Amino acid sequence: MIMVTVGMHTQPFHRLVQAADGLGAIMDEVVVIQRGVSGYTPTSSRSFDFTDGAGMAAWIARARVVVAHGGAGTILETLQAGKPLVLVPRLKRYGECLDDHQVELVAALVEQDRAVAVMDPSAESLRAGVEQASQLASASGQTGSLQLALRAWLEEWAQASKRSPDVLGR
Repeated sequence: MIMVTVGMHTQPFHRLVQAADGLGAIMDEVVVIQRGVSGYTPTSSRSFDFTDGAGMAAWIARARVVVAHGGAGTILETLQAGKPLVLVPRLKRYGECLDDHQVELVAALVEQDRAVAVMDPSAESLRAGVEQASQLASASGQTGSLQLALRAWLEEWAQASKRSPDVLGR
């Protein structure tokens, strides 16, 4: 099963939800989408709007691969579960978030070979990302040091945002 999650944001992430539904149409594997506040209702994939932390942890635990927005909480939970990870960061220019901090986090994880990034989601690009993430996870045996690196990056980013309100795009 491929789990797709857009997180708990109040802004919709239609690009990912629609692309993930297309992925469900071309895969011989169940695709489950946590679609959040998206007004798009998937037709080729199973979906739900929100669940609690325990529910999301259960979905992630059952997944073969997780496709997610670039939220730190989702990333940490997925990596702690030892699952291959495809990241599609929310982008400010599409009104999916207030700033592009997810792009920075995703780039850091890709640089460390801990995740695969898909910047322009489509059914085909997500399928390629799922295949690449599965191969990457098999080759690296991931987790462990990534959690430490991610926490360090988040602490550094939080300190920078305290010094300069512009870091958050406000």
